[in-house]
Amino acid sequence: WLEETVGPIAMREVGRITADVSNAVDANGSQAAGYLVADAILAAFPGADVAFHNHGSTRTTLRHAAGAGEPEDGIVTYRELFDMLPFGNDTVVMTLTGAQLETLLEQQFRGDGNNILQPSASLRYRWTDTTPGDHVDPAEVLVDGAPLDLAGTYRVAANGYIGEGGAEFYELADGTERVPGPPLLDVVEAYLGAA
Repeated sequence: WLEETVGPIAMREVGRITADVSNAVDANGSQAAGYLVADAILAAFPGADVAFHNHGSTRTTLRHAAGAGEPEDGIVTYRELFDMLPFGNDTVVMTLTGAQLETLLEQQFRGDGNNILQPSASLRYRWTDTTPGDHVDPAEVLVDGAPLDLAGTYRVAANGYIGEGGAEFYELADGTERVPGPPLLDVVEAYLGAA
């Protein structure tokens, strides 16, 4: 009974990919799956400037090769998406000042090891691991191609876990004008389906 009920839901196609989307984290803290999720979060909040996802919430790789029961390569099923994002997170958008955004980027670097956030493609910056307490130069942070304005305000979206300060990203908990968003699974499903 359970397999008959859950099976069609689990095997439902939610999107297609042309290559693996890996949850492996490289030496710079980058994770392809995390970038995908961050871009999906940004797309779910029209008017948002940047979005973030934490790589620890991305548990598996989306495989291009056909899995059991899939007729061809490239299909992403709901089960595969759920396996990648199993925590039932919601999403949220908030307002941060440019100074808060810089502080958030600095919160990635800790004494017990770095925890690099996965940003949407709308954010570009460089960081160095050689200057304790000053890893990100705000002059090298670009939001939609424009230099970060420390006195300005930005709409910042995130998964609900880090959006409440989880994984020690406390600056996100201080965001104002907070608006809750859809469940993270729905956000990524919609993004994959639109691609």
